[in-house]
Parts: sequence; structure tokens; C-alpha cells
Amino acid sequence: MRRNLRVGLIAAIVVFTAACGMRSKPAKQMSKAPAGDVPEGVTDGKRAPDIVGEDADGVQFKLSDYRGKVVLLDFWFEG
Repeated sequence: MRRNLRVGLIAAIVVFTAACGMRSKPAKQMSKAPAGDVPEGVTDGKRAPDIVGEDADGVQFKLSDYRGKVVLLDFWFEG
């Protein structure tokens, strides 16, 4: 009985994984950087403000160090 349950569970996982893989869409291409000077702001088409912070090891970094790369920002405020 346990063996049948395990086999059934494994089969369901394989089918689910295959079904999810078939529905995946190709990744969107990143748009090209606009030419010329781009105004700074927080809306589409504007350059992100140059944020300065510390990483988990206490090393200082600037957002501009990662220009041209995909960056995920997660802000935590203490207070």
C-alpha cells in the first residue's frame, strides 16, 4: 500500500512538472538603453536614482555599479 502511494506521488510530481514546463513562455528581451542623457526618476523610461548602501558584509556599494544588469532591490528599514 505504501509503495503504491509513493509511486503515485512520484508520478503526480513528474506529470505536474512536465505540465508546468510546457506552459512556460520564452523570456522577454530587455529593451535597449535609451540613447543620450536620461532623466533620473522612479517611473518607466527614467534612470533609477543612484542608491548607496551596504551589503550584508558591511561593504559599501552603489546601484550604478550594476548598470546594465538585472537588480532586485529589497529595502529594510529599522526604526
